[in-house]
Amino acid sequence: MKQTILFFLFLPLLIFAGEKMNHPQNVKLFGELQQRVRLTEKRFMHPPFDLDLIVQDVARKPELKRRFEEYEGDVSGRTLGSWSYMSRLLGERPAKLDSIFEQEIKYQSDVGYFGEDQKKLNWDFWGRQTFGHGRLLGGLVQYYLLTHDERALQAATRLGDYFVRSIPAWTSAFADNPWTNRNDWVEWKSSTSNRQHFVKTHMTSILESLMMLYDINPGQAYLDAGKKLVELFPEFGQYHSHSYMNTMTGMAMLYGRTGDHDVFSRLYKLYWQDVIRRGWQIDGGIREWFPSDRRTEGCSITDWIRLNLYLWEITQDAVYLDEAENAWFNALNFHQTANGAFGHAICNPNGYESGYSESWWCCTMHGLWAYADLVNFAAASIDDELWFNFYAPISFDLNVGGGEARFRIETNYPSAGLIRIKYTSKEKASVATHLRIPHWAKSFVVSLNGKAVKGNFRRGVFSFEHAWKNQDVLQIELPISLRIVDERGQSLLDRRSLSDTPYDGYFFYGALLLGVDKKNNRDYPSEIQFDASKNYRKSGGQASFSTNVRFMLPAMYNGWESTVTLAPISEITGHQAWTDEWRNFIRNGEKPIERTAVRIRQRIKIRR
Repeated sequence: MKQTILFFLFLPLLIFAGEKMNHPQNVKLFGELQQRVRLTEKRFMHPPFDLDLIVQDVARKPELKRRFEEYEGDVSGRTLGSWSYMSRLLGERPAKLDSIFEQEIKYQSDVGYFGEDQKKLNWDFWGRQTFGHGRLLGGLVQYYLLTHDERALQAATRLGDYFVRSIPAWTSAFADNPWTNRNDWVEWKSSTSNRQHFVKTHMTSILESLMMLYDINPGQAYLDAGKKLVELFPEFGQYHSHSYMNTMTGMAMLYGRTGDHDVFSRLYKLYWQDVIRRGWQIDGGIREWFPSDRRTEGCSITDWIRLNLYLWEITQDAVYLDEAENAWFNALNFHQTANGAFGHAICNPNGYESGYSESWWCCTMHGLWAYADLVNFAAASIDDELWFNFYAPISFDLNVGGGEARFRIETNYPSAGLIRIKYTSKEKASVATHLRIPHWAKSFVVSLNGKAVKGNFRRGVFSFEHAWKNQDVLQIELPISLRIVDERGQSLLDRRSLSDTPYDGYFFYGALLLGVDKKNNRDYPSEIQFDASKNYRKSGGQASFSTNVRFMLPAMYNGWESTVTLAPISEITGHQAWTDEWRNFIRNGEKPIERTAVRIRQRIKIRR
C-alpha cells in the first residue's frame, strides 16, 4: 500500500475523465505537411492499391489470394480509417472511400466478424483475424464520423459486440493458448514463442478501436471489455512493438473514459520504466521488436506519436508533445518514401543503412493516421482553456470559449523559429491560452499585436489570460541554434566541463536531427570538430522536402582535414523518384528500395 501511495504522489495532474476536448475542424494544410499528406493519399489512388487488393482481406477470393490476407480487415480497415480520418479533418470525401466501404460491408457475417471464421483453425489464426479486425473496427468508426452513414455504425457495433462476446473465450477456446502457456520473457527468435508473443498483443490491441466505438455508441460493455483486455495485456518484454503500443494507446483512451487510476498507473509505469528506459530511440525510430531490433517499424513510429498525444490529452504534460514532435519531424518524415509509403529501415549502431522496405500491408496507411492525429492535436480547447501544441502552417476552426473561431498558423518552423497565429471570429473569447515551448528552446519571446505578453512559464508551457478578438495576431519567437546531445538526448554543450577526448553525439538544429549522408558528402568522417563560438550555417542545397537547413563543419578523414555537410535526415524522402512498384526486402523475394544511407551518431571533438 505504501508503494502505491508514493507512486501516485508523482503522477501528473490528470484531466477529469470523460471531459471532452475540442479539436480542429475544417483544416487547411500548407507547406511540407500538405506535401507529405497528399503524397500518401496519392499512393492510395495508384496501382497496386486497387479495390480488389484492398478488400481481399475480407473477400478472401481464392483467385485473388495475396500476402497477409489472413489478417482480415487489416489493409482495408487501415485504408478506410486513416483516409477517412484525414478527410474529415480536411472537409473532403474521396469517392474511393465509399467504394471500399460498400465492398467491405458485403462480407460481414451475422455474428459480426468479417471474412472467414479463423477461430475454427487455431488460436494463431484467430489472433491474426482479431488483430486485423481491430484495425477494421477503427476504420468503420472513422468512416462513420466522416459520413454519418448508419450502416457503418451498425457494422461497427456488430463487430464490437462480437469482440465483447469473444474475449472471455480467448483463454479457454484452445488448450495451447498463449495466456495459459505462460512465459514472461520468451526468446523471440523462437518461431513458437514468436507466435505466442504476436497473439497476446495482437488480440489486446483491439482496445483502442473499442474505445473509438464507445465514443460513437456508448455502452458499459465496451468499457468492461477494455478492463478485461488490460488484465490480459502482458508485462513489458520482447514483444512486437506495434501491437504492444497499440494496446498502450488504448489504455490511455480507456482511462480518459473511465478515470480508472489503476489503468493509468500501469500505463505510466510501462511508459517511463519500460519503453523510455529500454525502447526509446534518439529520433523516435521505434524498433520492430522491444526492447531492440535491427529493423525499425513504421507502424510503431506512428504508435509512439499517438501514444504520446493521448497521454498529453489526459495529463496536459508537454513532455509528451516534445516526444511526439521529435518522432514526427525525424523518424516519421524520414520513413516516408518518395511515393508516399512508409515501412521498415535497417539500422546499424551509427544510423540507417540504404535498404528500405515499403510495408504496403500496414505502415503506409498507419503513417497517414499519424499525420491525421498530429493535425488533430495541433491545437485543442476545453471550456475556457486553449492550447497550441504544434507549429505547422495550417488553418482551422476551433470551438473556443463556447464560440467558433478560425486560427491560422503561419511559420517555417522547424527550420525557423518565427511563428504567427492569427485569430478570426465575430465573437471575443476570454480564455487561458497555453503555448508549448519546445524543450530545447533556451529562450522565447511572445507578443500580441506587437506588444509583449506577460504570463507564466512552467514545465514547457507558457500560459497567459487573454480575451481574443477579431484579427488578433499572436507571435512566438524561438531562437534556434545547433545543439549536440548524447544518446539519452541530454545536451553535451551544457555540461560543466568537457573532455578533450571526442564524444559520441548527435547534432540537432532545434527539433531537426541532422545526419551525414553520401548525397551531400563523399564519405563519412572519422571525427567532426565543433567550436561553439562559430557559425557553421550553410545556404543552398534545396531538395524536394528540404527545410533549407545545412551546416558545414571541419572534419577529419583518416588523418586528413576536410569538411562535412550535415542536413536533416527527413530530407531522405526527396532523394528518390515516384514508383508504382512495391519495393520490399529481398528476404521476402522482392527488391527493396535503395535509399541514401545516413549516419546520425557522430564522433565529435567539442571546443567551447
